[in-house]
Amino acid sequence: MNDAIHAGLDAYARGDYRAAAEAWVRALKTAPADKWLLAYVHFLRKVAGEIVAEVETSMRETAAMSALAAADPWGAAPTDVVASEAAGVAFIADRSGADREPSQIAAKMREATELDDFSLSLTLAEELLSLRPGDQDAIRVRDRARVALTHMSVNALGSLEEIPRVKVPSDQIIWLDLDQRDGFVLSQVDGISTYNDIVSVTAMDELETLGILARLARDGIIGP
Repeated sequence: MNDAIHAGLDAYARGDYRAAAEAWVRALKTAPADKWLLAYVHFLRKVAGEIVAEVETSMRETAAMSALAAADPWGAAPTDVVASEAAGVAFIADRSGADREPSQIAAKMREATELDDFSLSLTLAEELLSLRPGDQDAIRVRDRARVALTHMSVNALGSLEEIPRVKVPSDQIIWLDLDQRDGFVLSQVDGISTYNDIVSVTAMDELETLGILARLARDGIIGP
């Protein structure tokens, strides 16, 4: 299972969305409830919905994939929403300190990538793309960082299908160190909606919403 996940991550980082979809969707055949695979396929649908749909359709044409088709964890057809390349990630602090010279930003981005500092590499990749749109190295770094940060957020939450509840008394929420976006996301925690529901209704960048939810969970503000 880990081999399939890593194969998909490597393919995603190369920009080979079809290979990533094939690795993750095929793995779901044997582990339809695996939270990492569910999160990766869900995220990939946001980025390359048509490719995921083609891969799923192809696999469903064989008898071996009939069980996967019946247990599709995300139900409806893939969305055609594409993740915004320019979207900022509010919960990531700007720690780059990089000069606005593209070559220096690129060098710092590569260094952060080698250190697996996904937050910093994402910040630098997005900064570089604002100066050099279409830079392929920056796009690969950005996409890999987003997948890794999504993985980390889902890990903190446990499962996107869990229903979180506010664990802090209502009269104490005002004293929490929450900004406007944190408060907005927290207001969507109603004891009925799943994490996945909350991500869908906020209309914010998916990674940003997941990051806020993960931080609220780590701080003990929300939980199952």
